Amino acid sequence: MSFDPKLESGLEYSKARAYKESFLARLAKMDYEERAGKLVSRDEMKVAAFNRYRTFRDGMLNIPDRLAAVLAAETDLRRTHELLSTEIRKALTEFSDGNRANG
Repeated sequence: MSFDPKLESGLEYSKARAYKESFLARLAKMDYEERAGKLVSRDEMKVAAFNRYRTFRDGMLNIPDRLAAVLAAETDLRRTHELLSTEIRKALTEFSDGNRANG
């Protein structure tokens, strides 16, 4: 059984055309979603995530600087634990609330 070259090339052209149209439709959808504010660039997201986590890290690392003198003067173990827990929860809550606001 032999293949008709004209028929075979016609099928290949149809496949290529269908692929191209599908690709163009996906590009048009992405363009629309980007313009509608549903999509943002990957690079923008990387920068935003980096800044968000850096701010969180800095806040966590500043807890000792803010509490060192207070904790050094505190003689009640429960109060020391409460102060540390409050600061850590505050930092985690702010981070979580910021993620909800941005997401």
